[in-house]
Amino acid sequence: MIATFNVNAGSELNSFETCSIGYRARKTSGGQGYVTAGHCVYLNITMTDYGIARNRSFGGKMDAAWVDTSTATVTPTNNWHLYPGSTIPSSPLSAVVENLFFIGQNVGKIGRTTKHRTGTITNTNFSGKSCLDKNCTQSVQLTNQVLTTAVVDQGDSGGIVYTLNPTAKTAGIVVAKLQGNNNMIFTRADIINSSFGLSRY
Repeated sequence: MIATFNVNAGSELNSFETCSIGYRARKTSGGQGYVTAGHCVYLNITMTDYGIARNRSFGGKMDAAWVDTSTATVTPTNNWHLYPGSTIPSSPLSAVVENLFFIGQNVGKIGRTTKHRTGTITNTNFSGKSCLDKNCTQSVQLTNQVLTTAVVDQGDSGGIVYTLNPTAKTAGIVVAKLQGNNNMIFTRADIINSSFGLSRY
């Protein structure tokens, strides 16, 4: 008998990088899986217990990957991951995907390093570098990202980002921090889902 376990929005992702899990999604043809950051996984390489990344994009308008868990021992859920000493949103994560973003909009995120943090959107069409190492000696250029005042740090990548007005809609995933102040940059879920042929469930 093989033991299975749940992974929730914001759970730790133990891959080749120390990252977090975003939101549950599946191919329109079926199956099960979740979305995380593209720089957190290798394409078509099995992560023990956590599935296989079937889609990956790192650069341009997305830093994202879809991980197929149909043959893995994890089951993605729409529950929030609660880290000790942290909080979770009072309303559940909705399968509704946010597609309207504006400056001043309230957002939140959950990830393994900084846990649950909130902030507001400051730029809805941000372009900048995403660093692959601490000193940013290797990087890729990202466009069409959303910049916020929520604080993130290394390890939060891939974690769930949501809007709250009044329900917690799926907004996207953490992809980077702004150099100098750790402000969160995220890739939009509507762009990820459209590009990879995914739907929330």
